[in-house]
Amino acid sequence: MENYLLLEGYKIYYERKETQSQNKGTILMLHQSSGSSQVWSKQWQSPLLQDYDLISMDLLGHGQSAVSSEPTSDYLLKKMAGIIYKATQALN
Repeated sequence: MENYLLLEGYKIYYERKETQSQNKGTILMLHQSSGSSQVWSKQWQSPLLQDYDLISMDLLGHGQSAVSSEPTSDYLLKKMAGIIYKATQALN
């Protein structure tokens, strides 16, 4: 399922795949600095992960997420970590 969260005033793109079998937990997949959630496409289909709920998201300014209007402050590690934290709270 594809969705957006509104966090810090920005639309943050995420996908969620919930298991239909015995749930062993949830894995949040975060991409590298200049990537997007598409880097996880092979893992998304892996039978090794079929018993886990999977969530991947595009960080602010990446992939299908919004681009910052305040790049000098929004792309700092502290701000990005805050967005990830708020996303995990919203998706819990």
